[in-house]
Amino acid sequence: MPKLLGEFLTVNSAMDGPLPIDESNHFGAQPKPRRRQARASRARLLEFLVINRQSPVTVVDQVATAIEHLIVTGGLKSGDLLPSTRELARTLDIARATALSVIARLSAEGFVETRVGSGSRVRERSTDLLTGSAALAPSSLKRSQVPGAVAIQQRVALLDTLPKHVSRSTSLMDLQSLSVATPFAPGMPAIDQFPYHSWSDFCAKSWKHATAAMLETRDPAGYRPLREALAGYLASARGVRCTADQIIIVSGAQHAFDLTLRVLTQPGDRVLIEDPGFLGARNAMLSAGLNLRGVPLDEEGVMVPDDNGGAKLLYTTPSHQYPMGRTMSLARRRALLEWAHRTSCFIFEDDYSSEFRYDGKPLPSLQGSDEYSRVIYAGTFNKIMFPSLRLGYLVVPEELVDVFLSIRTWSDGCPPGVIQAAMLQFIERGAFYSHIRRLREIYAARHSLLCELISQRMGLMLSVISDPAGLNLAAVAKRPMDDVALSRRARNANIVCPPLSQYYVHVEPQCGFQFGFASSNEAQMKAAMDRLEVVWGQGASTTT
Repeated sequence: MPKLLGEFLTVNSAMDGPLPIDESNHFGAQPKPRRRQARASRARLLEFLVINRQSPVTVVDQVATAIEHLIVTGGLKSGDLLPSTRELARTLDIARATALSVIARLSAEGFVETRVGSGSRVRERSTDLLTGSAALAPSSLKRSQVPGAVAIQQRVALLDTLPKHVSRSTSLMDLQSLSVATPFAPGMPAIDQFPYHSWSDFCAKSWKHATAAMLETRDPAGYRPLREALAGYLASARGVRCTADQIIIVSGAQHAFDLTLRVLTQPGDRVLIEDPGFLGARNAMLSAGLNLRGVPLDEEGVMVPDDNGGAKLLYTTPSHQYPMGRTMSLARRRALLEWAHRTSCFIFEDDYSSEFRYDGKPLPSLQGSDEYSRVIYAGTFNKIMFPSLRLGYLVVPEELVDVFLSIRTWSDGCPPGVIQAAMLQFIERGAFYSHIRRLREIYAARHSLLCELISQRMGLMLSVISDPAGLNLAAVAKRPMDDVALSRRARNANIVCPPLSQYYVHVEPQCGFQFGFASSNEAQMKAAMDRLEVVWGQGASTTT
């Protein structure tokens, strides 16, 4: 029995298979075999339907799902007459309107057909609705018989081609663990510093002055005034060369990357990623059925591959490499762009936290130096504002705008207009820039403090290697250790510091940890470091 039925509505296991026939006749007359079987089927059906009144699932869904299950498993045959709505209502102690809704749903989904004066009967070949051919009981349904399951199995099988140190569950663990309230959570901004009042004012004004066009917009590229403001901001702040027509508003950098994969790749294509690299990008590639290859790093950033092997796309984070925190040199940027032009490979530039650099101005974007239209650039407001804002942007070459918008239209339509309008006001009124300036000062102090704490408390085991930028820093191990086990111990103490070894694909892993500093103040950092010293203890020298 499906889990849904088991949790929300009881159907006796005896109902799997044909309904048993009660041969007894308490009225003296001997009905015809077909009528007798139908009457018995209806009686037994009502006997075995039990509603769970405490379930969050509606009564209509409970009853309809149970009847559908009986039809698919053979408990009800084609042509079988269902109980009348009055009979359903009386026996199950539900309103007749509810019973009518059950039959209406079954009819709309093609499981039953209803005729005035004749009641509702199981429709011929209704089992094909769920299986595509002969009926299969849920317990015997094989993954290979489910549409799309074969492709999914093939993509999951790609995980087996990765080295054993690559965790299949790390990204999910990180997503479930990350919170601004969790010390050292990577990628989390300082929510305690967010200008709630000014943002709420802009949101209120956006709703107050919302036009019908804003509420009805179907432009898959997003709110044009915001895209125009973004084109100006990106040109001045990041050296990005684009027009508003090349910008697509998305939910964030991860959404931008997923959209890019849909446009530029097909299952089986080779794609490249920094090694170590961002788990979100790596798992997006694997889930798309792509042939993933890691490209090593050195002091200047991701190395230029000798041969791309027909790769369609290279994912990189040049402004603040994730997770190691290095900044790609200008010489390496030029070499990488020449390589992309020579091999006809596109580059996806994830500029996820480029606004935050603490020892000078940020380097211009890779896209700004691209003379060959090979770079697809992505940024996000979520790291500046707050994670649940779900607002980012994608800059694509002019030649690809139409195809990106076509795929965007069929994936998630258009982004919410009112929130975009509020973001526009936040930028145009100067609140965005003042917020960034204030965060830079705060994050610079928090970065320095965390470096100092690691040096003082963990100096024998860890060394900070990250540049002063972004929201996170990397600390590599000075001696052999099991960083996965130590990270798990920290998580049990409500501290998130992901192990560096989990970010590697093909390069020999380097142990260490990633620490977020943006969302934790001085007191929180010191308290968390106190707990780490306790929970790691002798485990800090655990060998692999």
